[in-house]
Amino acid sequence: MSLIGSRHTLRLWLSVLLIAMMLPLLATAQAPPPTTCQRQTTAQVVALDQPFFLNRLGALEATGMMFALKRDVVPISGTTLTAGNVQLRSDKRPRPLVLRMNVGDCLTITFTNLLAKPRKDNDQVNTRNASIHVMGLGLTTSIADDGSNVGKNNMPFVASGGIAIYHLFV
Repeated sequence: MSLIGSRHTLRLWLSVLLIAMMLPLLATAQAPPPTTCQRQTTAQVVALDQPFFLNRLGALEATGMMFALKRDVVPISGTTLTAGNVQLRSDKRPRPLVLRMNVGDCLTITFTNLLAKPRKDNDQVNTRNASIHVMGLGLTTSIADDGSNVGKNNMPFVASGGIAIYHLFV
């Protein structure tokens, strides 16, 4: 068997080929992001208690909690949005919340926790605190722009009725 045709040589060539293919990706991954925003995007997001259907057969999550844009919710009674007194507008259906931006944009999320305090029934979770964690975006002002409760970060959770502002870089 020739040296060129041996299994060891084939593995070596495959390894070199994979490394050569990864070098451009590694070079771009290590480049620091620009520090200035090309465009500023803002979103007002709320957390609310909202029952929703899981399928068309009628499976219901009666104790559901979700995020929504503030413009898509209305008070259940009265005229003001308060914790526990909020629902989706009648022309909206519960859907995943998607915020779209371009690379180089900055995103500011004003988050309001409108989950009922105390919980409305015993089947709901006890925790009524909430926060937002967006994966893959850079934090622009401090670690407080990340709603994760990890390590020695300050407690990121927003109590029922509270507000937090997150600044992120795309």
